[in-house]
Amino acid sequence: MDYASFLADRLRFITYFYDQSIQPFKEIMRKIDAQEEPDEMPAYYEEEEPPYLTEYLEAHEAASLLGVTCLTIVVGCFHTFLAHFIKGNFVRAKLPKVEGGWFERYRALFHDSPFCWDNSGADINLLSEAVFLRNDDNHFREIYSSYLRQSKDYKKAFTKSGFLDGSAMGHLGIMTVTREKLISIIEEANKLAEFL
Repeated sequence: MDYASFLADRLRFITYFYDQSIQPFKEIMRKIDAQEEPDEMPAYYEEEEPPYLTEYLEAHEAASLLGVTCLTIVVGCFHTFLAHFIKGNFVRAKLPKVEGGWFERYRALFHDSPFCWDNSGADINLLSEAVFLRNDDNHFREIYSSYLRQSKDYKKAFTKSGFLDGSAMGHLGIMTVTREKLISIIEEANKLAEFL
């Protein structure tokens, strides 16, 4: 069975979903940046702060949440692909017990085989970091914000993360999944799937 084509179709849809869903948030931020009124004047705002600051920050936070959510779906799809690929091709295969979670266990399974991921041409480090980000999203969210912050373990594993927010909020450890990053992860997941 061609599991890779099923994965590619799912990942294509996630790109479509992201592109359609991000538009309202981008439009709000664009209008505010262009000093256009994105909506009616806010009912209340402090004179010291720029008008629409709250609306801008909420749109930015929503865009960030959408990117992380789509990345989480991509990682979940890739995990499902691997499980079906193993079940369909290696009936008796058992995942080795190694440190690092499911991604490293699958990687170790293929290490001494023709399917060694290091020979795939895919950026395994980027995929591994995406899995780490997904884990932080699912297990280490903070109650007071929708932004995802880099956990201590994440920071230790990836000292130069490509997901740190490019704005001033990056110094706070805020993680952001841009469209470019999402597409990169999708491309690498497809590349590894095709290799297998």
